[in-house]
Amino acid sequence: MPDTRYRAFAPNGRPIIGSFERQEGISKVVHFTRYEDPKLGYEPEYSSSGTKWFDDTEQVQSKEGEDLWFDDESHTWPTSLLRFEPINDK
Repeated sequence: MPDTRYRAFAPNGRPIIGSFERQEGISKVVHFTRYEDPKLGYEPEYSSSGTKWFDDTEQVQSKEGEDLWFDDESHTWPTSLLRFEPINDK
């Protein structure tokens, strides 16, 4: 008998669309702007073009030992609050 697959839903009824992850990468800097007040230093201007992510550094984030998940409205939820419904593949 094959394993049953499930869809997950948040307590607000919205579908869970992904895990809350952190990932290391290199953000491409286009240039720096210096503030008039030298104490404030420089502000980098970033470009999404050329940014590189390291796939082997992904880590699911957790809170109090529970993995965190995003619903389709960008709210985060711990696993214990999710509702699971079987997927009917028939």
